[in-house]
Amino acid sequence: MSAFARVLGVAGWQGSGKTTLLERLVPALVAEGLSVIVLKHDAHGLAFDVAGKDSDRLFRAGAEVVVDAPAERFARSRRAAGEPLAARLRELQRSCDLVLVEGGKREAHPKVWLLAPGEEAPPDEVSDVLAVLPWDGDRVAAMGELVRRRLAEAWAQAPRRAGVLVGGASSRMGTPKQWLRVDGETLLDRAARALEPVGHLALLGRDVGAAAEVTLGDPSPFAGALRLPDAPGVRGPLAGILAALRWETVTWVISSCDLPRLRAEAVEWLLSQRRPGRWAVLPRIGGIVQPLLAVYEPQALPLLEAIAAVGAAGPSRLEGQPHVATPEPPADLADCWRGANTPEELVEL
Repeated sequence: MSAFARVLGVAGWQGSGKTTLLERLVPALVAEGLSVIVLKHDAHGLAFDVAGKDSDRLFRAGAEVVVDAPAERFARSRRAAGEPLAARLRELQRSCDLVLVEGGKREAHPKVWLLAPGEEAPPDEVSDVLAVLPWDGDRVAAMGELVRRRLAEAWAQAPRRAGVLVGGASSRMGTPKQWLRVDGETLLDRAARALEPVGHLALLGRDVGAAAEVTLGDPSPFAGALRLPDAPGVRGPLAGILAALRWETVTWVISSCDLPRLRAEAVEWLLSQRRPGRWAVLPRIGGIVQPLLAVYEPQALPLLEAIAAVGAAGPSRLEGQPHVATPEPPADLADCWRGANTPEELVEL
C-alpha cells in the first residue's frame, strides 16, 4: 500500500479555487461519515495567531500551545528544522480517514492540480499529479469521486493481521481454554484456521511464552507466529488488543480463544463490513456488542488508549463512539460469537 494512501493534495496557483473546492468538498465527505483533516501548506510561513495575545506570547516564549474551548481545540507546535512534510502526513493519516493538503505543489504526495483561467496544464516541476481539473468543470463531483475511489482502494489493500487472545484466568473453566479440544482440535488451532483468510497470525496475552511449550496441532498454524504479551498496566482483553495495535498499526482482526463454533465464514463476513469511516467493527448479537471477534483499524488506537487511561478493561466501551460500527451478523453465523466459560457450556456447544 502506498505511504500516502489516505493523503490527497489540492494544488494550483493563487486564485485557482483551492479553498473554494475544499469548502464544498469537506462537508460532503463528513456527511458520509468520514473524518477529514485539512493541512494547509504555506512555504512562506504562517500568520494566524493574534500578536500580543496570551497564546502567541507563550508560543514565542518557547512552549507548545493548545487552546481548549467547549466546542473546539487549537494546537500550535513547532516544526523541527529539516523535518519533511511527508513525515507529518504519514503521522496524520493514522488518525483520520483522509488528509487533504491545500497547497504544497512541490511536495511528493499525490495531488490534484486545479487549472486557473487560461491555464492548460500544470507546470513541469509539479510531480505526482493524479488528475487535472479544469476551471469550468464540476470540480467537487470529480474530486469526490477520486477521493472515494482512493479510500476504497486503501481500505482493501491495507495490511492485516489476526490476533488470538489467550491467557485469561479461566477460573470457571478450570483449565486454560485455548488447550481445550473440540472434535479433536484445540480451540486455539480452531481459531487459527478460521482466521486464516486475514493473514499473519499472532498470539496475544499473558502466557504467550508458555504457549510454545504446549503441543499444538500437527502442523500448528501458530508455528513461528508472533507472540505479544499484554500491554503493561492494562486489564482484561483490552491489554491484548492494545498490545497488538501498539506493536503494529495495521488492521487487526481480534478473536478470543474460547469460541468453539468459530468458522471462516464469520471472519469473512466481518472483513466485508470494513469500509472508510469505520475504525472498528464490533458485531451486535442479541443487542450486545461483541468486541472479542471484531475488527480494529489503526485509527481505533487513540480510542482504545482513552478507555485504558481511565482504568477500564472492556473494549465494548467503544460502543456509541463515532466511527465505530455495530452491525448484526446473519442469523446462521451468530453462534460463531458464542463463547464457552464453563465445562457445561462447552458441552452444550
